Amino acid sequence: MKKTSSIFYGPEGSSPNYDEEKVAPYELPDLFLTIAGKQVSSFDEWFSVRRPEILSVYEKSIFGTSPLQARVSFRKSGPERVDATKSIRAQLYDLYLDNKNALLTQFIVFTPLNAKEAVPAFLGPNVLGNQSLTDLFSLPLSISWVYPRPALGIDATGYATVESVGVHSSRWPLDMIIKRGFAVVSFHYSDLFPDKPGGRPESIQPLFDVSSNRSYSWGAVATWAWGMIKVMDCLKDIDAIDEQKVIATGHSRLGKACLWAGAQDKRFAGVIANESGEGGSAISRRKFGERVSDIVRHLPHWFNDEYRSFVDNEENMPVDSHFLISLLAPRAVYVASAEDDLWSDPKGEFAGLVGASKVWKLYGNIADLSSYKEMPLTGKPLSEILSYHIRSGGHDITAYDWKQFLDFADKFIK
Repeated sequence: MKKTSSIFYGPEGSSPNYDEEKVAPYELPDLFLTIAGKQVSSFDEWFSVRRPEILSVYEKSIFGTSPLQARVSFRKSGPERVDATKSIRAQLYDLYLDNKNALLTQFIVFTPLNAKEAVPAFLGPNVLGNQSLTDLFSLPLSISWVYPRPALGIDATGYATVESVGVHSSRWPLDMIIKRGFAVVSFHYSDLFPDKPGGRPESIQPLFDVSSNRSYSWGAVATWAWGMIKVMDCLKDIDAIDEQKVIATGHSRLGKACLWAGAQDKRFAGVIANESGEGGSAISRRKFGERVSDIVRHLPHWFNDEYRSFVDNEENMPVDSHFLISLLAPRAVYVASAEDDLWSDPKGEFAGLVGASKVWKLYGNIADLSSYKEMPLTGKPLSEILSYHIRSGGHDITAYDWKQFLDFADKFIK
C-alpha cells in the first residue's frame, strides 16, 4: 500500500527546495560579536550588551516596533462555566485598551476545578476562535474574520458557524492538560489582526495611530505577540494562575509570535514553538522550504517593511533564527518539528536551536548542543532545558506533541 504523504508544497506559485543536496554552504552571523566589534565572553555581558542589540535589530529588520507600554484592563465576561465530569473550570475575560476603553479581544482561562493553589499555564493564541477549543462549554462564536474553512465550520465569507465548535480540540487537549495540573489561556488571534494582506484597517493597530506620540512598525506577527504580552499583564490578578510559571505556546505562524513574545517579555517562564519555520526557529540562510520570498509574496502583513529587503537575499540578514531563540536565554525552550512538514524545515529548526544553545552554555546551564552532528531521530525527543522533537506526520499539533510539552513543563517549569 502506498504511504499517504502530508507534505505541503506551499501556496500557488511556490517552488520550495526540499533537497538537502541543494542547500548551499552558509555562514551564520556571530551571536557574540557586538555592533562595536567586541566579542562578549560572559553571560552577564551578553545579556546587558549584546541581547539589547539583537532585540533592536529584530525590531528594525523583522517584526517591527510595538506599543509595549500600552496599558490594558480586563473584566469577567459572563459567569464561570464548570464541567464537573472533566474537572475543568472556564472563565471568559474581556480585554480592553485603557485609554480607549476599546474591547481588544476575549481571552479564555481553563483551570483544574479542584486545584488548591495557583497552577502553571500554557498561554497562546488560537486560529479559529475560542469556541473551536472545546465543545465542553457554550462559548460565544468568534465574530472576527479568518480564512474560509468550510470543513472546520468557517463559512465561505470567513466567519465562524456553530459547526466550528470544538473543531480544534485536538490542538488544545484540555482533558490531558488539566489532568496534568496545568491551565490553558487563549484568545483568537484574528481579533487583533485578521490574517490577510490588507487586514490592518480591521486590526487593533489603528487604535494606536492617534493615541501615541510615536508610530509603530509592527506587522501581524508582532501584533499577535503583543496580545500575548497584554494577556500576561492580566494574569497576575487571576488567582487561579501562577504568573511566574506561564509558558508562551504557539503553532506555525503563532509559533513565530510566541518566540517574539518571549523575546520581548522575560516574564514568560518558557516558550514552546511548534513548527514555526521561516521567521521562527528555522535557519533562513538554508533557503529550504518556506522562504522570505514566499512570505512577502503571499503574507506580506506578517512582518515589517524592512523584511522585504531579504527576498532572495537571506545571506545578508543581520540575524538568523539562532539569534531569535537566543533572546529567550536562560529560560526553558522547546522547538518541535514534523517529519512531513518540510515547508517548516525541521533540520533548520533544530539548527536554530543548536546555534542558540551557545548562549545557554555561556550561562553555564547546559552543554553546547553543537555536539549534535545529526538531528534526533523521529519519535526520540531531546529532553533538556533546550528540548526538541521531530514526530511522524505533517503540519499540526497532536497528542504526541502535547505529551512531550507536558513532560517538558513538568520538568523545567512546574
